Amino acid sequence: KTIGGIMPDLDAEFENHQLNLKSGDRLFMCSDGYIDQNGMDDKKFTVARLHGILHEKSSVKMEKLGEMLDVKFDEYRGKMPQRDDATILGVEL
Repeated sequence: KTIGGIMPDLDAEFENHQLNLKSGDRLFMCSDGYIDQNGMDDKKFTVARLHGILHEKSSVKMEKLGEMLDVKFDEYRGKMPQRDDATILGVEL
């Protein structure tokens, strides 16, 4: 659900969830700009593609993973203009 803007047709009710996390677990949050970025084929990057990268590179150190995500984004975007902010926040416990 969006947390910004006014969207009267959406139910603005949120739920609290409790997660059982342990050392080494990773959490990621991102803006929609990364997954909504168009590539040279005019198709979006997609959340599935981002999940695939994060899963495939789950053993890579966080700093290196951040660099890899920057490269993947730029490669996918090619010569297309960046359409929005593209923010990913990753935390390793």
